[in-house]
Amino acid sequence: MNDKFLGKGWISYLLVMLLGIITSGIGLVLWFFLKDTLMIILLYYSIDKWKVPAADQFSFLILGILWMVFVFIVFHFYNKGKQNGQLLQLFLIITGCQSLLLFICESIMIILDKGKLSNIYLLISEFLIGSIFISCSLFIKTKRKNHKVSAKF
Repeated sequence: MNDKFLGKGWISYLLVMLLGIITSGIGLVLWFFLKDTLMIILLYYSIDKWKVPAADQFSFLILGILWMVFVFIVFHFYNKGKQNGQLLQLFLIITGCQSLLLFICESIMIILDKGKLSNIYLLISEFLIGSIFISCSLFIKTKRKNHKVSAKF
């Protein structure tokens, strides 16, 4: 009987780790996109060319620290969500927000970079994935309020 509970604990722990690694990986990609978006915004508003390398390095450092804080917070929320039965809902809302933030960054880069639209399918898929994930998360939340969905581990 204890082996059954021990196996269930390991599976839920591995699931939290897997979802955390996926979210952290997307966050890493988002880190570089945010840095590039910031550089395009700064260059669009034509700051002094001597200030650009300093702003680039400083933004890289600040966004890296924010990414590390984000990873710790996500793992904390996923562990709490595992206990409350909200792990899937948390993963969907966080990943959906990340996808929409990627969409916003790429849209800003396209708008400010004089309309060089190279990956329209990627842009559309980021928007759709983010919208679908957030919608599914809200659907699970409303069903949970009606006591029709349970996903406890």
